Amino acid sequence: MGTKRDMLDQQLLSAAFESINTHLKYEKGNLGLEIIRSQLQWLLDYARGNTLTGSKLKDIALGQLAMREVETLDMELAEKLYEIQSVVNEIK
Repeated sequence: MGTKRDMLDQQLLSAAFESINTHLKYEKGNLGLEIIRSQLQWLLDYARGNTLTGSKLKDIALGQLAMREVETLDMELAEKLYEIQSVVNEIK
């Protein structure tokens, strides 16, 4: 049986991270998108085993940020963020 970190889909995290970086090229200085990128980077590090503790899982708020910052820009990305948040909610 896998660990909690194994529940995180690294491909989905990477795809969302790439999408956020693309949006940030055109939305420079958008603090909400910067926070999303930071949270995705931490989740990628956690999923890959580069971060040993899951202590920040409780602070992940991708669902709220997606609703506020992403839905009007990119609904497909927002759906990815909701899916990631759902898994985070299960494992935290």
